[in-house]
Amino acid sequence: WDGFPVERYGYYPVLKKGPTLSILTSRGCSFDCSYCPYMVTQTEKWRRRGAKNVCDEIEYLIRKYGVRSLVFRDIMYTQSKQRAIEISEEILRRGIKIEWSCETRADCLEEETLKLLHKSGLRAVHLGIESPEDEIVKKSGRIPIKETQQEKVIRMCEKIGINPIAFFILGFFHDTPESMQKTIDYAKYLNTPLAQFDVMT
Repeated sequence: WDGFPVERYGYYPVLKKGPTLSILTSRGCSFDCSYCPYMVTQTEKWRRRGAKNVCDEIEYLIRKYGVRSLVFRDIMYTQSKQRAIEISEEILRRGIKIEWSCETRADCLEEETLKLLHKSGLRAVHLGIESPEDEIVKKSGRIPIKETQQEKVIRMCEKIGINPIAFFILGFFHDTPESMQKTIDYAKYLNTPLAQFDVMT
């Protein structure tokens, strides 16, 4: 990060405290969604760093650059819930004060894990909701997640104090004007603090 104006870097309003930097604790994702741009360079093979290694870097970024927030840029931060738990436990054990966000799937989270992650500084989680139309999602190369699970995780996050950020996709292979309107209506129903809409390519 030397030579960059780190003191100016932020991720507002997702993370309130700055400066903010990114950190990568794993690469790859076994879910391998066909439209995911990450897969072009990272592939479906999941490689990860251990909790000690990750926390060593966090402490280095705090010490050298005064970082107060981190964006975990892993494709699927909770690909292994156990590893995510170990990192949070190590953050707490060392007394590291940091706010952070991550990206994952709604079917790879549960309440006790979310509570621990929040305790260690998780303030926002990015979730690929994509579309409420399971068949359309499946035909486009993604393992669908039940609507009930998506809403359950979003409401759990709200209750715990974590901002859920939802990603949606318009223009799936089999999308129609009607199905895309359902996606927009579903986004309004979930009513997350932030929502991002992308066009499938």
